[in-house]
This record gives sequence, C-alpha cells and structure tokens, in this order.
Amino acid sequence: MEKIKFTNDKKKYISESLNQKLIKQALLISFQFWSEKLKNNLKFPKNLYPKYYKAYKSATECDIFQKGGIDIKDHINIFVLLSIIKPGLYCESGVFKGSSIHSALHALEPKIVYGIDPKPKLNKRIKSLLFNEVETKLDFNEFEFDTNTKKKVVFFDDHINSMQRIIDAKEKGFKYIIFDDSTGFEGIGQRRYPALPTVGMLKYNKLFNENDFFSWSLPINKMSWKSRAKSPKSLLKKYIKVTARIDKRCKDEMNQAEKYIKKIINFPDLSELLFASEPGMINNTQKYIILL
Repeated sequence: MEKIKFTNDKKKYISESLNQKLIKQALLISFQFWSEKLKNNLKFPKNLYPKYYKAYKSATECDIFQKGGIDIKDHINIFVLLSIIKPGLYCESGVFKGSSIHSALHALEPKIVYGIDPKPKLNKRIKSLLFNEVETKLDFNEFEFDTNTKKKVVFFDDHINSMQRIIDAKEKGFKYIIFDDSTGFEGIGQRRYPALPTVGMLKYNKLFNENDFFSWSLPINKMSWKSRAKSPKSLLKKYIKVTARIDKRCKDEMNQAEKYIKKIINFPDLSELLFASEPGMINNTQKYIILL
C-alpha cells in the first residue's frame, strides 16, 4: 500500500475530498463532546463545517500548523468550544505564532480578542485580524479587563505556574480557563519548561505532599547553541536534568486553586482523523479547560 522515497519535503499531503471528510468527522465528534460536557445539548449547526473549513484554509495559507503551535485537532477543538460558549471576551497569554488565536478569531468574530506575548511571531495576516496589537509589556495579572463582560475565556500557553494563573483568572472574573503545556507526568517529562505545578498534577492534588520531588532528563540538543554557550559544562553532556520540588508555597497554591474549580475537562483526542503538524513527533499535547 505504501510507497517510500527519500525527500527534503516535510509537508504532509492528503487528497482534498478525503481531507474534507476527515475534518468534518473530527468537527462533529468535537461538537458532540463539548455539547455534552458543557450540557448544552445543541444540534450540530449546518453552517459550522463551512465556517470552520474556511478558517482551516486560512490557517494553512498562513502556515501556522508548525512546531511551537497547536495541531489541527486542537485548532478544531478551540473553534468548536468557543462557538458553543460564545464568550464576550477571549484572552490568550502566550500567542507565539498565533495558531490558537487564529482559531479563536475565526470562531468569535467580531467579539473582543486579546493577545499577550513578550515575543510574538505573528504573521501580518493574523495581526490584521486582531482588534488590538499583541500586548508585549504587561503580564496577564497586570492587564485590566472589562468587568461587565459576563462570559470571559482565557487560554494560557505561557509555561507559567498554572496554579497562580487559575488564581489570577478567578480574581479577574474569568469563568473558563484553557491550558496548554500543563500536562501530567508523561507530558512534563517531554518538556523543559512545563507550567509547574500543572493542571495534570492538580487533578490528583491529594497525592502530592510538601517535600515530594521529581526529576526528568531531556537530550541536550533541546537547548539552543546560544544557551549551551552560556553553560560550557553542557557541551560535554548528553542530557539536561530538571528537578522540581513541592514546597509549602506550591502546595498552598494547589489547595487554593482547587477550591475555585468546579470542573476540569480534558480536550478530546481527534488524532485518529488528523495528522500531527510536525513529522515524527510523539509528544503529549493534552489540553484542558477549567470551569470556575
């Protein structure tokens, strides 16, 4: 069935008719999942697929499905999720190349969408869709949001303490929080900068005590040459080891965040129907939405 050849082309190709059927099925599964989990019991809207496929074509033209961004499966999940919730305001902390905020912009237009990132790498097309420039100086906890907006969603993809982010979001009146890079242990062990303590850990908060610790190793090539040059010893090593310890402050934050949470929902996995964006990657990309 398969034909193998050597190439410098890393892109994936799929016939248009098959691609449309796979995306439509993934969209349907995502819609049924979120409709049930959020207890909306909605019927699949007839215009949802053409609206999403337009967003998908825009995303591929912008070439945003690449390393550092979300895969198509979660581009779909975010689009469907926001289409159901219909928030009046969406904020994203950790925009980077803009794959997730692209999905939000197409799902929510013309609702208010904010982006926060110290070093965004957005292309001009995505920038033109934003209502404001991406904030590069203020952190999320320093940002002022409209307190009169009832439904607000924030997406954290910034590798910062997930517990503190939950506490900050609660104080700013957000009811829905989406997290990336905040996985359980499989995903933690695949990242140099997971958002510790993570949502994956918070789900099992009772298992963690003060002074518990864990460590994991990553190939040294995960570090840039610029970073390695600052640490001459790293040039002779094969791995970089990261160690984390549960101290009193960490445990207190986990307990406080847990009190605010009504529900944690894992994103559904649509990978049976869709390619990953990068070749050969086997990373845990689990995302969560938290209801406060």
